[in-house]
Amino acid sequence: FRYILYKLIKMITSIKSFGSYVLVKPVIVAAEDLNVSSNVEIESTVIECNCAVSNEWTDLVLLSSKKYNHDTSIFQFRLPKGHAKLNLPIGGFLLALAPGCEHDGTDAIRPYTSITDETQNNSGTFEILCKRYDQWGLKESITTHFLFTKTDHSYRPPGAVSNYMHSLTVGQSMKFKYNSSCIGRIRYPFPSHIQSVTMIAVGVGVAPMIQTLRALLRNYSHENRRSSMSIVLLYGVRTVRDILMRELLDEWQEKYQDIFKVVYCVGSRWTNVHFGAKTKNTEKSQYRPPQLPDGFSSLVSAELGWVDGQKIQKYCCPPSESTRVIVCGLPGVYDKLCGPRLEPALAEKSVLAELGYTAAMVIKL
Repeated sequence: FRYILYKLIKMITSIKSFGSYVLVKPVIVAAEDLNVSSNVEIESTVIECNCAVSNEWTDLVLLSSKKYNHDTSIFQFRLPKGHAKLNLPIGGFLLALAPGCEHDGTDAIRPYTSITDETQNNSGTFEILCKRYDQWGLKESITTHFLFTKTDHSYRPPGAVSNYMHSLTVGQSMKFKYNSSCIGRIRYPFPSHIQSVTMIAVGVGVAPMIQTLRALLRNYSHENRRSSMSIVLLYGVRTVRDILMRELLDEWQEKYQDIFKVVYCVGSRWTNVHFGAKTKNTEKSQYRPPQLPDGFSSLVSAELGWVDGQKIQKYCCPPSESTRVIVCGLPGVYDKLCGPRLEPALAEKSVLAELGYTAAMVIKL
């Protein structure tokens, strides 16, 4: 009886989040409302921005939609009249609204970063790289949860804003706005003592890295400055075909090979495979490892499996006052590597904390 009472109280005081019931309701916190602990150093670079999009919801017309791969497209929008450039700060983003598309029926709002090179573009447009998230996993209900049905809590609902954006046709509009919370967490240019930058991106989390990489490579591409910077991007994807912006990343790696390296980490579950396929061969070596992912051999620099501490130690710059680590991905990426995105402190048992990095060294996008 006590256990049943506990379950009832838990359901009454909890919410259902992605197929399971949790006691704490997620809260969207504006950047300026975050309480930063006194032991976290904040770099005080002043950011000046004259973004073409105002702090009011603005309808922007979709000019084109170009399919990138099986679930991702590049969407080009027209800027408000009289603006030739978007003028986002490095690490900045826009808020996009999908009316009535949130999972509770309210308006859905998500951040999106432009991938447009504004030094080469004065056309009054900007582009967004958007990955469409379909629903997947086993959906649960209060009945199955109350009756203690064993579930794997795998359900994930469809992406609210991503599916809305993918449903747009050329000529239709989408609402965007830019406010003080959209400045982002990168203070660029970095202080002069920063000599190395590690970027850890998973999936479409590579999009915000593009504008930062473009600025860094342009700034340090001069012969007299190349020796003062080292940049590494660890990019995690499930399959080779999930790699986004690969052409540009490979081009940069070849062009700036003395200061920039990208490592593709393919197959998030690869490291969980501890068995081989049994063969008819009776020799001592009777097992063979699983087949490599399709297209893996075409990658210049790649590793199998999830982005983990071993790969960070192997490729990235070690902890020091002169390094910065930028992380971007889904919530699970933050939880494992550095702790929840909205918490400025570095989680004690996180991968980066265990490796010796501090909160002052880590930037959670």
